[in-house]
Amino acid sequence: MTGQSLHKDFAFAGKADVQGVEDLPTSDNSTTGRWPRMVKLESEAEELLTKWIKDEIQAYNLEREPLLQDWITWQNQYWAEPITEVKNFPFKRAANIVIPLAAIAVEATHARIMNTLFSVEPFWSVRPRTKEWIPAAKPMEKYLQAEVENSDTLKVYEFCTEATIELVKLGTCVGKSGYERHTKKSLRAVGAEEQDLFVTIRNGPNIGRVPLSNFIMRFAELDPQTAPVVGEKHEFSWSQLKQMAQDGRMDADAVEKIKEHRVLKHQVTPADQGVKLEREVARLSRTEPKWTDVFEVYELWCSFDVDGDGINEEIVVDYHRESQTFLSIRYNWYDDLHRPYRICNFLNVEGIWPGIGICKQVEQLQEEVTTIHRQRLDNATLANMAQIVLRKGMGYGNAEPIFPGKMWFVDDPSRDIQQFKLSEVYPSSYINEESIVAYYEKRTGANEAILGIPQSGTPGTATSDLTRLAEGNKRFDLVLKNVKKWLSAIGYDVVTNYQLFGNQNAHWLVLGEDGIWVEQMLQMPSVLVRRGAVIDLTVSDSITNRQVEQQQWLSLFQVVTNYYDRVLALAQLLGPEVFGQISQRALAASDEAMRRLLDTFNIVDADRFSLVEENPLVEENQNAQQASGTAPGPGVPTAPTGGGPTGNRLAGPA
Repeated sequence: MTGQSLHKDFAFAGKADVQGVEDLPTSDNSTTGRWPRMVKLESEAEELLTKWIKDEIQAYNLEREPLLQDWITWQNQYWAEPITEVKNFPFKRAANIVIPLAAIAVEATHARIMNTLFSVEPFWSVRPRTKEWIPAAKPMEKYLQAEVENSDTLKVYEFCTEATIELVKLGTCVGKSGYERHTKKSLRAVGAEEQDLFVTIRNGPNIGRVPLSNFIMRFAELDPQTAPVVGEKHEFSWSQLKQMAQDGRMDADAVEKIKEHRVLKHQVTPADQGVKLEREVARLSRTEPKWTDVFEVYELWCSFDVDGDGINEEIVVDYHRESQTFLSIRYNWYDDLHRPYRICNFLNVEGIWPGIGICKQVEQLQEEVTTIHRQRLDNATLANMAQIVLRKGMGYGNAEPIFPGKMWFVDDPSRDIQQFKLSEVYPSSYINEESIVAYYEKRTGANEAILGIPQSGTPGTATSDLTRLAEGNKRFDLVLKNVKKWLSAIGYDVVTNYQLFGNQNAHWLVLGEDGIWVEQMLQMPSVLVRRGAVIDLTVSDSITNRQVEQQQWLSLFQVVTNYYDRVLALAQLLGPEVFGQISQRALAASDEAMRRLLDTFNIVDADRFSLVEENPLVEENQNAQQASGTAPGPGVPTAPTGGGPTGNRLAGPA
């Protein structure tokens, strides 16, 4: 890692009046943001915090050492890397190939996960918990999808690609949400003079993967939200540290204090074993960095008694372990005090947070099939190379070379020189290898039907292939449920960052009623949004796709239409007044069903197909609330009254 912290520019957008936030020198032409004020600890409290964090880091490094070695082994398995470059047993330069069973299953499973996640739109769905939230759900959903599709903002696809490959390989991945504000300075000629120009490169929420080698949390602590300490290790260059001090992220005096505490990347101490994994991945991928000196900084989210009142506060610290220096200490800036880390497991293990991945599942099977395959190759090499028996005393030494066309000068060929074979290829090795592959398919679920290749041996029927595929989907759906839960939590965190820090991409706020709903939701405290709406991953299982959703809505629309036809026929018998009321409601409901159906076809101009200019159901709900003197519950959006937004910027949290 090169220090690409998700909260490295976690600057307030200059719009929220948040308690405990100090104003740094900011303007529209400044690269500095607003940060929650730093906490100054008493010397005794700082000493206690230093000792506690030091002990936690040391304990975690010792705790994970065995698992770290497993991670390195599994990475080598995935890359099909032999233990030694040259194998000299049972003879020199013997077969050294590695059968990539792990890579086959990992890449097939990873492809299924990615294709399933991005097979439907929108990526995140927003479902209302109460009827008052129904009008606001779709606008917020469209807003999030616009951010997902914008490659300059969240980079959801890139994040999922990187995180899920680690998930499938090692069994666990860690996601992190944050907010980034980044501007660059330029000079432009204006007449005869040059003027400074500040360009906003990035201003909005972001999500990213935290490498397992850098993540810190005790194994027995299952939830990052409740763990006493959770965080990650960063590797920053000196220029990065200076920039963060300039931006107000870190204390400038503290940064100068650690100037001489560089760490050479080739120096690995027992307390820094996490470097091994990242280095091994870099070696295998041939991407080892050329630079050597870095500063190791720990970003830790802790529960600690800051003021000595006996009650722990939620704080965020940047800690340099070599010099035992705090580069920053701040209170947790989220209104609900959540931490930005979310853990996802491929397969859960009871009692600890690290999970099991495919490399662990096939570890012994890959070793066994590799051994059998190497033996068969070595056996074939010996069988194809005839051995020569020469009579002693003929003048040929042990190092005499053999090559095609070589002439042998002997007294009696029938006695002095003979040929024999030392070995032969045994068909049983193929049977053993096939049985291992069968175990591998049962263990991982990555059979031929799922891999999309013709079945070997006796061809399967369509029914048998569907059965195998369905059984494989059952296992895959368990993994997908973990991924869905994980990404749904990250979706909530993304909305929280929009709410708290504001997104400068405010184009949605000028798009009529949809923009008003989005603006109102982003102005609310995140806890109220969590109570009123469900942000979930749209995909539900491995067979969910756009066509299935379309068929579901087509069927529902047909049922609703038939129902209203019968009800309207009966209403005609009850008189024109009743018929008018029922027909109005039926028209509004049918129009809403039609709009939902058109959404599944990605029709952006659904209004062109609508026969209803205003929804009488929404208007009726408004009138009922006004007549009763009631309003929606706390934090529940109210229906827009027309007009556009009051401004082009989002308000901060209440």
